[in-house]
Parts: sequence; C-alpha cells; structure tokens
Amino acid sequence: MNEEKEPWMCFLVPSVGRKALSRALNSIRNQNRDGWRALVVFDGEGKNIPEEFKDDARFTFINAPYTKSAGLTRNYGMRYIQEEWIAFLDDDDHLREDYCQRLEEEIQRFPEVKTVIWRILHQKDIVPDPNSSDFRIGRVGIAFAIHHTVFENYGLSFCNEYAEDFKLLRDIRSRKLPMVISPYVLYTVRHVSFDKLQHKNFEETEVNRVRINEDAITQNLSS
Repeated sequence: MNEEKEPWMCFLVPSVGRKALSRALNSIRNQNRDGWRALVVFDGEGKNIPEEFKDDARFTFINAPYTKSAGLTRNYGMRYIQEEWIAFLDDDDHLREDYCQRLEEEIQRFPEVKTVIWRILHQKDIVPDPNSSDFRIGRVGIAFAIHHTVFENYGLSFCNEYAEDFKLLRDIRSRKLPMVISPYVLYTVRHVSFDKLQHKNFEETEVNRVRINEDAITQNLSS
C-alpha cells in the first residue's frame, strides 16, 4: 500500500452476466477509500458490460473461456492482477462501503496476515458463526481477501468442485499461513440488505476476531 492511493488491491468479480452485476459493482464504486480497482471476468463470450461502468477506468472487463465454474473463472482472472491484495465478490452479492477501509486496518493490525475472512450476512444468520474459533464447510463463503503471494509462492488456486471457496481456505490453513476472521460483516448475499444487520444480535468487536495459525501472526499494537 502507498500513500498516493495507487491501486494496492483488486476486486475480482466472476460473472455470468446477471442483472445484479450493476448492483455488485456499485458496491465497489461506493467504497469510502481509494486505492482499488476491479476486474470483472465473464464466463464465456456474449455478456453485456453495464453501461454505467464502460467509461470508468477503474473497472476492467475481460472474457474467460466458458467453464460454468466460478472457481476456474477466478483462476483465469488471477493472471491479470498485479496488485498486492485480491478481494472476491460474486456478481449477485454486494459489499459494505467500508470494505477497503477495514481491510487496510486488519493488515495494519496484523502485518504478516495472508488471508482476511469477513462475516457474511445471510437472510437468517451470520457466517462464519459468531462464536466459532474457526471456519468450516457450509459456514464460510467467498467473502475474503488474499495476499498475492498465496497464489504466486504457494501455487494455490480455486478448484472446480463444490465449496471451492472453503477448500481454498482449507488449503491456506493447512500451509500454516496466517489468517484472520474479522469481526466485520462486510458482505451480503443476493438481495439481503445491510439494514438487516441491526436486527441481529451481533456486535463487531475485538471479541469476534479470530486468528488462525496464530504462531505466524504478530499484532501491531500501535495500530
């Protein structure tokens, strides 16, 4: 990251051309911090770029070979990303406006961290589970950001299987790379509004922050 707010992170958005794509991209454009760009990777040809983003240089649109796999589409897009951090967003979900701000804070707090996992607001609950000390299949999603070295130095990638997001996180955990489950609920699925968060019995506090492979993490107490 640098002070001139050149892009230090890239949002990677695989898309099948859903109508909800515009809302997903608007949640990126509405971030309260600069220093990001977005790469939208269409799964196959023939998808329409939302008109309101065609002239925004922060958004790049490319076509990947048709695979019917969000994981393989993400892997294809990875080769076009040079930023330090990569954050993931599906084309029918959306982000809270302080996503970039909170990611920057977590990195400053834990300089060695390689993966930051966010809480997801579903229609009925929040995942990962607020009282859990880890993540598990079916209770974690694509709401995370990864340092580029996870892919470049360790050869990890998304698989073409069910729960590809969990399986990548599991592989990162097994490599003993430092991970943090942040207390912040910054990602919602489908048409769930962040307004629903105020009705949940959940507080975004230090208590809800989980460090995984903790021996590899040193907290920056000055942050």
